[in-house]
Amino acid sequence: MNLFIGLRSIGLLSLIFITAGCYSDLEKQSWKEVKAVGEKYRMSSAAREQLLPNLAEQHTLNDFLAYALLQNASLEAEFNTWKAALEKITQVRTLPDPRFNYGYYIQEVETRVGAQKNSFGIAQTFPWYGTLLLKGGVALANAEAQKQRYEAEKLKIFNRVKEVYYEYYYLGRALDIIKKNLALFKELEQVSSEKYGTAEFTYANLIRIQIETIKFAERVDSLNDFRQPVLAKLRHVLNLNKTASIPAFPFPKKLNVVDIKPAMFKTLREQVKRNPKLKVLDSYIAREEKKRKIAWRRYIPDVTLGIDYIQTDKSSMKVKDNGKDPIIARIGLNLPIYFTKYEAERREAIARKMAFKGKRVDLEKLLLSDLEQYLFKMKDAKRKMRVYNDNLIPKAEDSLRAIQRSYVTGKTSYLDFIDAQQTLLKFQLVYEENLMNYAKAIARIEALTAKEIASPN
Repeated sequence: MNLFIGLRSIGLLSLIFITAGCYSDLEKQSWKEVKAVGEKYRMSSAAREQLLPNLAEQHTLNDFLAYALLQNASLEAEFNTWKAALEKITQVRTLPDPRFNYGYYIQEVETRVGAQKNSFGIAQTFPWYGTLLLKGGVALANAEAQKQRYEAEKLKIFNRVKEVYYEYYYLGRALDIIKKNLALFKELEQVSSEKYGTAEFTYANLIRIQIETIKFAERVDSLNDFRQPVLAKLRHVLNLNKTASIPAFPFPKKLNVVDIKPAMFKTLREQVKRNPKLKVLDSYIAREEKKRKIAWRRYIPDVTLGIDYIQTDKSSMKVKDNGKDPIIARIGLNLPIYFTKYEAERREAIARKMAFKGKRVDLEKLLLSDLEQYLFKMKDAKRKMRVYNDNLIPKAEDSLRAIQRSYVTGKTSYLDFIDAQQTLLKFQLVYEENLMNYAKAIARIEALTAKEIASPN
């Protein structure tokens, strides 16, 4: 009966400590978040296959982003690391395993009530109250940091997908522009062949036109070949199998980019402070603060409670309590005497906390500096787009049409025509390149602010 009471007391204390270390609201929320992400994006391979967009057909940027979110290997690795970090919380928050002891008396101890033959004992160590909660808090901070690493990786993947998509758009536009110029030169080559031999047109003129035609044809072939390296980038970011063929999906017809007004710049600078990389360091700072508190508790001893039971044979003498098995209640304390060690742990936590604070200040300034850089690139590209689209390209088109008419009638030389055509080609390509750069700058800004930018009303 006494043994049962002792075991029940140890069990009750264990239950109290276990209950004290139950799920916190933050931990419950973390599990809800990882479960929601898992159900939406990290389901079985068969289920994901059904959700994957068909990129071989007409597509949008959102189709590529959805595909990458479901398939990207590094993103899945970060998700599983986040999930593993959450599993660590229960491990560190749980009491250490109870300790069972068994002793066999090689030489029996004779007592008045009989010989002692075997001893059995069980003990449970209890860390000082609050220690397990703090250890769980350290693990939870690590899990929160890993969650933010997952978010940062997602932003990185989205930015890479957008940049490749914009490069693919530019490739398509460059091909279209150069093909039109090639068709124009082929037409002029035919006209020049008909005029060849006349007084106003020489063999040298015809050869120059043919050379330009060959050069344009070579550029078309080169751009067509460059399509494969661009698709190879998509193979990596979308995690396509090595044996899988890359679909030759059609080029995007246009880019839907947001127009960022200067009035939004202040808001964007504030949003940078919510970047996941900064939140990672915030979690590390909170973790080191909990480690500092744990170090203080190292000065307080842990308590070990136990029960021992000794099996005793009956004595040959008739005495009171003959053969009664003794039960021993035990309490033990570890002796925290290595104060320099505990103080070093506390100073280490403080130093790491200060280090992470310094890194956070530096990173925030770096992110703001990057934001200013991409805001400039965006404004610069936007200004050039306006200049080329509204002024230079229309004037170059008018000039080319006028020179082309004069060239056919022999009023201008082929050099004037080629110069006008090269000027228009350069302006058109520069416009499309700046449109690509503008879109890339927007994508970088969205990655820095961790938010998709919507056009102001």
